Amino acid sequence: MRIKLIVTFLIFALVGCGNQDSQKSQLEKLEKKVEELEGKVAFQEFLINADTAVFLKPSGSGYSVIKFDLGYLTVQIVDATQFANSTKVKIKFGNPLGSTIRGLKGSFEWGSVNEKGWVKDELGSKEITLNESIAAGSWSTATIVLEGLDVKNFGYLRIKNLSHTGISLSTR
Repeated sequence: MRIKLIVTFLIFALVGCGNQDSQKSQLEKLEKKVEELEGKVAFQEFLINADTAVFLKPSGSGYSVIKFDLGYLTVQIVDATQFANSTKVKIKFGNPLGSTIRGLKGSFEWGSVNEKGWVKDELGSKEITLNESIAAGSWSTATIVLEGLDVKNFGYLRIKNLSHTGISLSTR
């Protein structure tokens, strides 16, 4: 035990007596490596969670697939219209499951895009619970209102972190 303590002390003493420029260079290399590893971890986390969010454009065609606590749903924007000083968005959810989903809820974020279709500004976000049930084995349309958003500025809708409050099963 005593020998370990002496060796540890000597190592710290020798490192402390080293060239400061060399130590600074090593520290900068370590900081750069840590930054690189943090970026890789962030990218891995993005890949792991990539299917739990969808990015929809009002002008888009087709549908996107989103994973939630029961499985997968398909999602697409059907229509976006001006509604007073807000935008009313009709969203179609495709439910391939054998159960009707009640109380579908999640995080909804919206904003504008630039001429290349990239996010320009995030203009709002909120947690929404849909009133409509998502019927088993079919498409169901739900309507949400994005307060304070002019339809001309509506460039995207991001839906993420979906969950539900209940399900209904058919009886035979």
